[in-house]
Amino acid sequence: MSSVSIKKTQYGVFGNCVEIENGKIKLVVTLDFGPRVIHCSIPGKQNMFYNDEKKAGLAQPFAEFGGDIFRLYGGHRLWISPEVLPRCYAPDNKPVAFTQTEYGGCFTAPVEEGSLIQKSFCVTMADDEPSVTLEHTVKNCGMWEAELAPWAITMFAPGAKEVVPKQNPKAGLLPNGNITTWDYTNMACRRVHWGRNFITLYQDKNIANPIKFGVDNRSCWAAVFVGGQVLVKSFDFMEDALYPDNGCNFETYTNGDFLECESLGPLTLLDPGETLVHEESWEIFTAEDAPDLSAVDEDKLAKTLEKYI
Repeated sequence: MSSVSIKKTQYGVFGNCVEIENGKIKLVVTLDFGPRVIHCSIPGKQNMFYNDEKKAGLAQPFAEFGGDIFRLYGGHRLWISPEVLPRCYAPDNKPVAFTQTEYGGCFTAPVEEGSLIQKSFCVTMADDEPSVTLEHTVKNCGMWEAELAPWAITMFAPGAKEVVPKQNPKAGLLPNGNITTWDYTNMACRRVHWGRNFITLYQDKNIANPIKFGVDNRSCWAAVFVGGQVLVKSFDFMEDALYPDNGCNFETYTNGDFLECESLGPLTLLDPGETLVHEESWEIFTAEDAPDLSAVDEDKLAKTLEKYI
């Protein structure tokens, strides 16, 4: 018999939700909008995810979608890349269909009116381990083919500290990786450390200016520390695939409110009726020894990560 508990619940201002818990990891997924994984933690500990309880809508030019607007909400969501208007910013404010499974459930949003894209994800929690798998699905419900990449975005709470490996295969005199930046990114910002083995980024409530970068993360993991816990996110890299944003399968962003840890699948030409799947695995551990990312010691950081990776 499964030790995974699945029940419908009310979660603060976010209304009807489903709680999935196995005693070692707890998730809460929204039903009135999204779907969003709005809560993730070790049971009894603080929510690792950012929550926007004001349900703020984005300002112009993001607001014109048939009278509806995209709202932040927070948590974990499925988007599609490249990030272009209006396709990416279709509101996800309508109720979600839920189908329960033995170890979790599947959450499906309505077809988006503008893009004719349908998004869903299935949550499968381990029976007795602090881990969960999310299978994200994008379906083209339109009449024409669409080129896109699945994009899984997790918004972490204030104070989040992120470690990204910089350990691609050795290539001698040839390059072995790339870094993509955005026009608002200041590479000299103190929140980011461009190390030999790791790139680190931390959220600082006193710095409002956003920063974003992307990499070809061939180690296929990233770790985020917050609230005495660490979440290790794992994902794929396909060597011969074409990834968006100059070849990124991983991107990250922070501002004065939250930190985003994001994985991407390959760009795919999706025919009408076809689906595209992108998978992430999460593991969560108690981590009272969160690294000091304001002054990174990479040897010490590597030893800390050995406990979790």
